[in-house]
Amino acid sequence: MGQTAQRQKTTIGVVFSMVLCTMLLSTSCVEETPEERYASPNLVSRGIISATLNRYIEAGSEEPFEQFGLTGVFARFPEKESGTVDLLWENRLADVDLGLDRCTDVSPVLDHRARLHLPPSKRAIELLDVGDLTVSFNGTKKPIPTRTFPDLLNVVVGVIYAADETQGVVFRPGETYGVQATGINDGELFQVALEAPEDLGAVEVNGTTPGEDIPFLSRGRRVVLTWDGDGFGDEVIATISWTRMGSPWEVTCRMRDDGRFVIPANITVNLPDPLTSTDEEVTLSRVRQVVFRSTDLSTGSFRFIVSTHFPIKF
Repeated sequence: MGQTAQRQKTTIGVVFSMVLCTMLLSTSCVEETPEERYASPNLVSRGIISATLNRYIEAGSEEPFEQFGLTGVFARFPEKESGTVDLLWENRLADVDLGLDRCTDVSPVLDHRARLHLPPSKRAIELLDVGDLTVSFNGTKKPIPTRTFPDLLNVVVGVIYAADETQGVVFRPGETYGVQATGINDGELFQVALEAPEDLGAVEVNGTTPGEDIPFLSRGRRVVLTWDGDGFGDEVIATISWTRMGSPWEVTCRMRDDGRFVIPANITVNLPDPLTSTDEEVTLSRVRQVVFRSTDLSTGSFRFIVSTHFPIKF
């Protein structure tokens, strides 16, 4: 129960509090002059709607802990801050720059983030109010309420849209989810629909089923991942992550959704010594997404991510 309770700390409210705290730390160093504030070079706006199911499997646990939520973030920012927006809203998973059936090298996570340009001013990123946002699925229509953070309003202006099971927004594989924004003037701003992907089903690592036992990964030996591929044409992203000397490390693979992938030995040869690593975990995610258009947004995307997380040992 202790580990399950710890997983519950990753609820939507806590995640967005951490996101905005990150923005606070990264934007409070330089005071903005009036001239800088109103010079708005190359402003762009992006809508990021995410429906995410996270399942956490623990060895010896009868039932995995599951969490589903739908969020909407509509940000306006200088074009040069695109990388920062990707970082703050964890957009790397849906836009991972990697060929199909390929893996990255083992690398520290901080190396990716160190290359990002952090906002130089308090008003670099603005969160837009797009009016009433609703989601329709399974014959029902639910509002997606706004969330504000009063303690941070001196740094961040705007709202984030978020809903989960407590608002009746639940995961129904195979159902079509339609998201609509009416706009602040009661006119339709945009409408987008996406069919929810199926669950990943029975996941195995080298023939071991997480939950029944903890899978072991050996340095210099290939890793065979299997799952229930639905043949829809989605992508599956596998991430092996761990902590080494207090820093997060990972290797990521982008795969066809055909139910089987082999991580080659030339990648696993760089996995850490088990005596120097902790918090080893594998995340397997099915990603489905579609773009949408809006006169008030430069770009928009709606994505479904169905993920299974489970511990491993090296």
